[in-house]
Amino acid sequence: MSKIFIIILLCFFTCPVALGQNIALTKSKPVRMVRPESGYRLFVKAYVENELDKWQKKDIGESNANYNKRVNESRRNEMIKILEEEAKDKYLQEISKTFVLNFSIRSYDEKQETMLLKEAVFGDINLKVPLNESDNFIKSWSSIDLNPEFFINNDTLGLARVLFSLPEGKSYTYINKAILDSMYMGVPYLLTPIYIIGKRTRNTAEDGRLTNIEQDIPILDSVNSNTWVVIIANEHYRYESKVRYAKNDAEIFKNYCVKTFGVPKKNIRYIQNASLNDFEMTMKWLSGIAKRYGDKTKILFYYTGHGMSSNRNNKSYFVPVDGTFDKIKTCFGVDLLLDNLGAMPIHSAVIFVDAGFVYYNKFDKEKNRQDNSKISIRSNNQLVNGNVVLCLAAQNDETAFLYDEKKHGLFTYFLLNEIQNNPYNIKLGNLFYEVQSKVKTYSLSEYKSMQTPTIIYSASMKDKWKEIEF
Repeated sequence: MSKIFIIILLCFFTCPVALGQNIALTKSKPVRMVRPESGYRLFVKAYVENELDKWQKKDIGESNANYNKRVNESRRNEMIKILEEEAKDKYLQEISKTFVLNFSIRSYDEKQETMLLKEAVFGDINLKVPLNESDNFIKSWSSIDLNPEFFINNDTLGLARVLFSLPEGKSYTYINKAILDSMYMGVPYLLTPIYIIGKRTRNTAEDGRLTNIEQDIPILDSVNSNTWVVIIANEHYRYESKVRYAKNDAEIFKNYCVKTFGVPKKNIRYIQNASLNDFEMTMKWLSGIAKRYGDKTKILFYYTGHGMSSNRNNKSYFVPVDGTFDKIKTCFGVDLLLDNLGAMPIHSAVIFVDAGFVYYNKFDKEKNRQDNSKISIRSNNQLVNGNVVLCLAAQNDETAFLYDEKKHGLFTYFLLNEIQNNPYNIKLGNLFYEVQSKVKTYSLSEYKSMQTPTIIYSASMKDKWKEIEF
């Protein structure tokens, strides 16, 4: 297996001598520079794909029965998660083992009781040091021992925390608040199809299970009175093109919420062709629900319709039916939705977005209005805070396809198809990974282009998002 070593030359070793000079952790070595876009995502993609190909090869002498038991779609999804963690550890090891921290003291703020330190790569940091200990800290500067920890931040190495230890045993800790904004974004893998006893199988549902999701909707006896649902279907626009199947997607999603999830109808706010005012009133409604029911509140937010990403501020927006691509003020910001939900004292909020997000170009208005150009949201620009999980139909510059035969969006179809096939004890982690796998493989097979459903969540959610139940 070929390995990709991504190593960043950050700085050279300098000896600690006095105030204003550098503190070095390790001796540095000449290493190869890489472009920022060739960071963690590229590393994990190559690692996972290579290891998966190696794992799913049939061993010499391995029986078909043993191979089929060892290698299947479910086991591969488990392996992807395991290999992603391995890749993360290896990436941090390869980067951090060659990295040298270079701190210098800039000043001391007596009012805030903080030592302002400058690091050659990570910039300024504020370290809490009591006023009565500041002089000793400065005098001990050349003898301070540093113990850093790193994390993945913006597709490369981030400084998570640093322990500053003085010779006499006193220590101070810097913690990077950006850890709270770190997020996971699905990486698209080009997976070799699995062969079972000579038969090629795609990573979608079997042909017999590609059902009509509008029929035989599972009806469960449970009642989820603490779950509140917002469903917005924007199909008919005043100034923009029609979004096919939006109304159909939303109505069937609503039926699953009532029949399968057991959400009371009074807990559902269903809006067809929502205006900007409808978006704003919906946020007020959710805020009132959160204040009344607090941490017992579970929110489901589903949107299908037009989306727009601005090339002026690099942010993404839902487009109300009375809005236009060329006027940001007529649209509702995705970050506004995330910020509002993230600030609410709720148990969880899960957002499903099956929409096309195109960059608007004021010099080519006709191109922007083409309905067949359905590009995904710029997911890497969205920060998620609080107990919020954002599930996107596609990532980056991928197309969010339609499933014309079923008259649904491709993402929505496989989302509801998976719920239909496995309606009991639904957890978001299992649901998302299954839908992601099936959408990726189907889109690659049918459209010769990858569509990768993507999930984003805050570091405070960690693995808790996987356990969210419907």
